[in-house]
Amino acid sequence: MSEKNKKLEDFINKASELIDKKSFKEAIDLLNNALKEFPNEVDLLYLLGTAFRKSLMFEEAIKTFNKVFEKDPNHKKTLLGLADSWRGLKDWAKALEYWQRYTELEPTDSLVITRMGDAYRKLKNYDKAEELYLKAIELNPKNKFALMGIGDMFYKLGDYDKALNYWERLIDIRPNTLNILTMIGNIYRRKKQFSKAVAYYQRALGVDHENFYALYGLADSLRGMGQFRESIKYWIRLAEKYPDNPKILTRLGDTLLKIGKENEAEVAFNKALEVGYSKYALIGLARIKMRKKEFQQAIEICNSLMKQHHDDIRIVLLLGDVYEAMGLTKNAESLYKVNLQKFKNNKELISRLSKLSIKMFEDSVEKV
Repeated sequence: MSEKNKKLEDFINKASELIDKKSFKEAIDLLNNALKEFPNEVDLLYLLGTAFRKSLMFEEAIKTFNKVFEKDPNHKKTLLGLADSWRGLKDWAKALEYWQRYTELEPTDSLVITRMGDAYRKLKNYDKAEELYLKAIELNPKNKFALMGIGDMFYKLGDYDKALNYWERLIDIRPNTLNILTMIGNIYRRKKQFSKAVAYYQRALGVDHENFYALYGLADSLRGMGQFRESIKYWIRLAEKYPDNPKILTRLGDTLLKIGKENEAEVAFNKALEVGYSKYALIGLARIKMRKKEFQQAIEICNSLMKQHHDDIRIVLLLGDVYEAMGLTKNAESLYKVNLQKFKNNKELISRLSKLSIKMFEDSVEKV
């Protein structure tokens, strides 16, 4: 080997080593010096483009990769470098141009086809994205990125059954994929299949016993199953770890209320309100005040809530509960009638109004 070729090889090896060590600035300086001596050397230009790309200097990377592309339009690593640089700039259409050229040379590269699927998903061309994800999975049934990507696409499109299909296949391959375990749990919880949700959240906690999403999902699923005492254990655990999270404190209060622990629930609701405004904490407090027969306070809370959330039928029904608990059937009837036009299709409101009318009629007959 000539002295010049040996020097070139040393530059390439040293630059590659620096890039591997993430010493990108040193690599860029070295390669710029090397290119003064070897200005048309493709390997040096490619490495310089790579160092720029990994430094997130995407425009510089593209300029450098284009110099290689001009010399060799079929330089596969450069095509990938260009695609990834355009992807870094979030120009999915340009990235696709180069991935397409690459796949014409390497039609069975499952990972690149997956990235093309990702890009079409970003462009909201979901049919094309699905086509490419399925092609990638056909080429490699264990392609976790394609299974993850197509599952995420269908999840965000609201097609939970399809998302489950692909994510459960992914879990068969990679059983400890934490985020997917919790997402599957979320789907089953959304579908109110709480026992299945619990199983996946418990698997997630087996991977990370402090995972917030798994603990939250488990607590909420147990609550949905009516296992309130077991649910409370997890809400308390979460509240201790995240004392400034009003949603957790509100759920803790709500679950305590379901087992009759009004005083403890009231503490939890008040803590939530100390952190910030919470409609659900106020609803919980109104229920507690009603149970304690502190009716005026319950009415004040409900009236305040109705001013801010006038489209929430639950608050109207709660105020009706307070009036009925006080024996103020005319007030309850008037409330229901006033809100009947706004919530005319609400079955619970219609049912309550009907029952009150019958009761008031029966009471009037008894007085005759």
